[in-house]
Amino acid sequence: MSKSPLQKIHIIGGAGSGKTTLANWFVQQLNYPCFYLDQIGWSTSGKVPLAKRMEDIQQILLQPAWITEGVFLWWTDPLLEHADLIVWLDLPFPLTAWRIVKRHAVASWKGDNPHAGVRHLMRFVHGVGKNHYRKEPLIPSGPDDDFAITRIATKQCLDPFIQKVIHCQKPKAVRQVQNQFQANEFDIATF
Repeated sequence: MSKSPLQKIHIIGGAGSGKTTLANWFVQQLNYPCFYLDQIGWSTSGKVPLAKRMEDIQQILLQPAWITEGVFLWWTDPLLEHADLIVWLDLPFPLTAWRIVKRHAVASWKGDNPHAGVRHLMRFVHGVGKNHYRKEPLIPSGPDDDFAITRIATKQCLDPFIQKVIHCQKPKAVRQVQNQFQANEFDIATF
């Protein structure tokens, strides 16, 4: 494994924000294991029970170094607490909507889109947009209420950890993180 003062990195953001792309980039740089929280929170049979999610989170925390990525809040608090760095990808909705549409089209073209169809796509993009622009947080019914996740709720959940959060609101900010990291000039205080 690479020598880095950052042993535990959590990437959070909405759909289409580039979480997986950035996580994979960090994996290439550091050779740390990466955990995609969609695979922990959901399975082909639906939502994974909270107890199982928390068991998987505890297994991640036992690792000496890790990268995690996902949109999830509340049940992922232990990851936020233990992370050395939290990158919040909070890009403009028009950009993320375009990425969602593009990803949907490519998956449909390849024939491996589990949510094929324009109706699914439009419903998803509409929901992402509502949650991006919502001014008041939704009240979650429990720590695994994935449908109460909004941009404002993300901000509230990240506020206690602000000293280790990099808030990227433009693709340029993401490139700046990558460039400084590659040049060994990374300092969270500069963001």
